Amino acid sequence: MDPVIFAALIGAAGTVVGGVLGGVVGRSEGWDRLTVRSRFPRLAGTRWESTWEDKVDGQAIPRKELFEFTAQKRGRVYGYITMDDHPDLKWEIEGDYNDRFLRLFWHPSTEAENKFFMDYGCYFFERQGSGSFKGYGVGFDSHQNKIDFGEHALRQLPTPHRV
Repeated sequence: MDPVIFAALIGAAGTVVGGVLGGVVGRSEGWDRLTVRSRFPRLAGTRWESTWEDKVDGQAIPRKELFEFTAQKRGRVYGYITMDDHPDLKWEIEGDYNDRFLRLFWHPSTEAENKFFMDYGCYFFERQGSGSFKGYGVGFDSHQNKIDFGEHALRQLPTPHRV
């Protein structure tokens, strides 16, 4: 057989086999799990400040709280919320994060000094172009003894240096 024709046949066969394998691998989730890094940016180990305005007797009062994300497994996140205004209260948060939306549920932590407060709710945030989040919090406010909601802004704080 002519060496040029033989090389052409080998090249054609290689192209067909490569195309078939490329199509199979391209549609394989197993391949993605082996080669692609996590789709979700890491929130674990980060600290965020949430700010909003609270209405008390018709007056807008600025409020803030600290979110600390302690763990993350794929799109699932866990952490705590604390407030300087209420040092005896601490909330646990857990939720879902998919790079665009952050959905969190909060409830009183067993680590809170005040063992009798009742404050439950959820947040729904959307990531902004700056990397911050904007969204809403809805829940039972134990201080006002009613269900309350508010628009929140969430911005990342610098990570403290460990010595």
